Amino acid sequence: MRLRTFLLFAILVIGLFFGSLVANAEKEGKVHRIGWLGPTYRVFDKVLLEELRKLGWVKGENFVIEYQSWGCKPDRIPALAAELARHKVDFIFAVHTTDTFAAKNATSKIPIVFTMVGDPVGYGFVSSLARPGGNVTGVSSNLIEITGKAFQLLKEAVPGASRIACLHNPARGQLAHQFLEKMQAAAQTLDVKLQSVQAEDPKDFDAAFKAMAEEQAQGLVVLSSPPYNSYVSQIVDLALKSNLPMIVLGPTYWPRAGALMSYAPEYPHQYRSAAHLIDKILRGAKPADLPVELPTLYEFVINLKTAEALGLEIPESLLIRASEVIE
Repeated sequence: MRLRTFLLFAILVIGLFFGSLVANAEKEGKVHRIGWLGPTYRVFDKVLLEELRKLGWVKGENFVIEYQSWGCKPDRIPALAAELARHKVDFIFAVHTTDTFAAKNATSKIPIVFTMVGDPVGYGFVSSLARPGGNVTGVSSNLIEITGKAFQLLKEAVPGASRIACLHNPARGQLAHQFLEKMQAAAQTLDVKLQSVQAEDPKDFDAAFKAMAEEQAQGLVVLSSPPYNSYVSQIVDLALKSNLPMIVLGPTYWPRAGALMSYAPEYPHQYRSAAHLIDKILRGAKPADLPVELPTLYEFVINLKTAEALGLEIPESLLIRASEVIE
């Protein structure tokens, strides 16, 4: 009897052991399917892939990406998100706030990792930063909290400015409202008259800058958004033609395209942080248990060519604080 019991126990242990090996082998050999939802494939996405490779995830070997790019047509986002959900990808990488909205509406089960979301709690993506709950987590841009700082930097660059405009996209809803509140507070502190100007898409840009000219704005703060980021050159050209010094709460490609300044989280670092969240999810972690990450690195870029074109002399106190100066 004892021998029979021992043999049964041994068989059970061996079975569990080999079963575990087979399960692990299957898991390790699985090719994960990542759904990518965003405006276009950019240099930041290369950063994401490089970081994933460092973590052991190689595109084409143990994961593939199903790209759903909406280009300059944001009205396509809900349909593209729904398509990813129908294809039952292993998780969705949502590039922007609008992408995250669509992904969250499309599925409550597939894990979602976002980047560049200004207020994930306010938008209802997560219950809290520390404990997201649900199927969504990611990396917040925290743009609203640095709005006042951007306003101050512009005022230092144009100390004589008494009228400053702010350009924002009303489609960003609560984020646009919070942006305006922070701008109003900063304007009051610095004794500056603030002009709020809205533009939802490219057809609104000319009228927006005409309104700024009518109010004799002497500076401009822009809250970047996906539609704006797709028409950087057009907005920069309008600002230069209007002789408006402009700071953008957005990526560094704005000053590279001719904007006077940009101030924002370091976006490549956001993607690297997102890669680590993706790694954890692919290894079995739940988004509900992964805290939303906040930016720790910021970039302040100044374009001196633009400053010269605008007849501005940027003070040394600003130059020494810049992470990059374009000459």
